[in-house]
Amino acid sequence: MSDDKLDRALFYTAKRDEISENQLNEITGYAELLMQPAEIAVIVGIDEDMFLMEMQIVGAPLRIAFYKGYLKTKAELQKAVIAAARQHSSPAQLAALKIAEQVDLNILKG
Repeated sequence: MSDDKLDRALFYTAKRDEISENQLNEITGYAELLMQPAEIAVIVGIDEDMFLMEMQIVGAPLRIAFYKGYLKTKAELQKAVIAAARQHSSPAQLAALKIAEQVDLNILKG
């Protein structure tokens, strides 16, 4: 890691504690709308580079807040697709098969 990247990582680690609970809740809300992380950073007022770096750290509160919102909407959408597929909607059945195939691939990857 270059000195510049190391300096930025240390800076962002120190700034992590400055992210408020309110900002984390906002991140979750915007992620529910399937907004991109960089877009959310701008709206919430967090440095974009820091936001993107935090998104790569498993267990980081910012990452958890983002995925909480994103995955909630993803689950709701998948639930709607499955419900439509069960009602014999051909497009929904195809979409459900794609979802199932993606899950299978992820399981195989480990």
